[in-house]
Amino acid sequence: RVIDAEGFERALADFRFDLVITDYQLHWTDGLAVLRAVKEVRPDCPVIMFTGTGTEEVVVEAMKSGLDDYIVKAPSHFARLPAATRRALESVRERKERKEAESRYRELAESITDVFCAMDGDLRYIYWNKASEELTGTSAGDALGKTLNELFPGKGSERVTRFYREALMRQQPVSFEYRHPH
Repeated sequence: RVIDAEGFERALADFRFDLVITDYQLHWTDGLAVLRAVKEVRPDCPVIMFTGTGTEEVVVEAMKSGLDDYIVKAPSHFARLPAATRRALESVRERKERKEAESRYRELAESITDVFCAMDGDLRYIYWNKASEELTGTSAGDALGKTLNELFPGKGSERVTRFYREALMRQQPVSFEYRHPH
């Protein structure tokens, strides 16, 4: 529990907490300042504003600044606080797991010697591994955001693009061989 600016500064420096619940109107600052300070030190720490003094403008500003939930401090809303707390902590856990999985996935994709790339729904490259660079002579920086036709006009790219689109419509993974001169 923090009751003054000095205590808040000590808590931020020590940061031994997983969640912040703040009021908007505090004697020594306001909830928006608390929110911004917490997010500056630890952007992943969830912050819930539990207040009876905020306005719609405060809510909008707080949400834009990364607030995880806003609960009006009224007896009819008190029951929302435990659920909001669980939801915010679960969201942090899920983001952490997703980040770890993405890191492992990226490590795996970079370590394989096969060409491995990914496209979005518009068939623009969103991932391009080192083996793709070596095989095609095209860097990831040059490939990302472009379509196959933009990168390699002709050379059968229209046929491959058509194949990708059909597979996308069927929602099936695509695996095929393609001769690419380099």
